[in-house]
Amino acid sequence: MTADGVLPALLEQRRHQTRSALTRRGWVLLVSLLGLGLSALGLFASISSWREGVRPSPLTLILLAFGFISFGVVLGACLIWLFRAKARIVPYFARELGPYPGESAVAFGRGHDLYRSSAALDRLAATLGVRPLSTFGFGDDLYEQPVHWSPPSEGLRTVEALRAGLGGCPSAGPDIARDLDALASVLRIAVAQGVEFALLLRLGGGDAQSAGVFEARSRVGRFW
Repeated sequence: MTADGVLPALLEQRRHQTRSALTRRGWVLLVSLLGLGLSALGLFASISSWREGVRPSPLTLILLAFGFISFGVVLGACLIWLFRAKARIVPYFARELGPYPGESAVAFGRGHDLYRSSAALDRLAATLGVRPLSTFGFGDDLYEQPVHWSPPSEGLRTVEALRAGLGGCPSAGPDIARDLDALASVLRIAVAQGVEFALLLRLGGGDAQSAGVFEARSRVGRFW
């Protein structure tokens, strides 16, 4: 993959994940939309009755308002995740490196600038004579794609070279150094334990519970 092809590949991966999530969570969207509509109709009918002098039960109003807010929050959260979630690039390991939270998890919450600067970093890697970061990803087994595992020593060599050569990449994001440092630190742990790794595209943030508990049932590897 060339440096110019990195962003299109990541955008296609993002679309694939969004389509898959929409298929999996379609029932959640449907139930939320239906619940929101019924709650809104109930509130509208109650307000109309009140204006006509028929006072509805306070408990009914509370339940309808609670349902309207709850279904609205769930629907809004799903739509935000599907269409506005921030993307990041995170490491993924063939087996668990350590507990969460811990040193092996420091890169999981970062990676936004790795995503934004992916093309610039691949061009820099080419000038430095190391493997581009894009060659370590981005297939995701959660979305029924093959994961291409690589020795962590190769990834660490690339990351350390990129970190040392950032002066030659003025278009890189402001937090790219922190992203590379975090990635290097967990790759050193993987090297010490002899655990292969890959890079994945991850949408959203603050989802450690989902990654470590719920997704663990469907994944082969682990994020830390």
